[in-house]
Amino acid sequence: MPQMEWVWLAALIVFAILEAATSTLVSLWFIGGSLTAMIAALCGADIWLQLLLFFAVSALLLVALRPLAKKYLIPRAQPTNARSNIGKRAIVTEEIDTLRGKGAVKLAGVELSASSTEIGATLTAKAYTGSSYSPTYVDNSKVTYTWKKYKGASAPSSSTTWETIEGESGPTLTVHDALEGYYVSVSANAGANDVSFGNWSAGYGVGPFKQAGAVDIYSAILAPEGSTSGTFIYTVDDTVQALAKEKGASEYIDASKLNYQWQVADKKGGDYTDIE
Repeated sequence: MPQMEWVWLAALIVFAILEAATSTLVSLWFIGGSLTAMIAALCGADIWLQLLLFFAVSALLLVALRPLAKKYLIPRAQPTNARSNIGKRAIVTEEIDTLRGKGAVKLAGVELSASSTEIGATLTAKAYTGSSYSPTYVDNSKVTYTWKKYKGASAPSSSTTWETIEGESGPTLTVHDALEGYYVSVSANAGANDVSFGNWSAGYGVGPFKQAGAVDIYSAILAPEGSTSGTFIYTVDDTVQALAKEKGASEYIDASKLNYQWQVADKKGGDYTDIE
């Protein structure tokens, strides 16, 4: 039989891990009981006495300390926002008619989709209640949409300052020439609150928009003719080709869509001049 002090030490560790993982005061009392039993084992007490001390001390700690722990250690739920208004009086600012579907609607968010990122594309917004995982879409006749635009060197973020696109308040927007180079986003209001499109995973806008057929080059490399692996070392009579990609693309752009200007420098890091 193993020495009981090690058994009680193992029990103490297990109860401590359980308490740390749950933080619900389930095994705190047994930690004290295990510690007492381990001390008794080190002092040479019989097993029956160790067990008696374990259960007695655990029960004593449970009875004596649990009420204090619940009072001071377990946080109480504090009423906030809507819950704090339960039972209070309110002034109705708009007629509510459940038969005709009138009244303000508190929105949870708004979705935004685009047919493409080219001029002429159609953007579609959908306001919803509930959650983004299981949305309930709101009748667009109840919703006013505000379309917004932004142009910058980087993609929009949660702190971007947007410019309102005047004259657009419906659920769809057709991207026109004046929006070339812009990102577009949307917000919605159904009488109760404003919600805006965007989060860290979906992004905060769609774009930037470009003319149909235009290519937005993101990266370019030099590679030997017939290869797609770039290199920086070439010798006389080698044929070099330029390859370019759009952002997020896996294939290189068709060379017939691009114009090239080759340049040369007399040393690494030198000034480049156009090759006529």
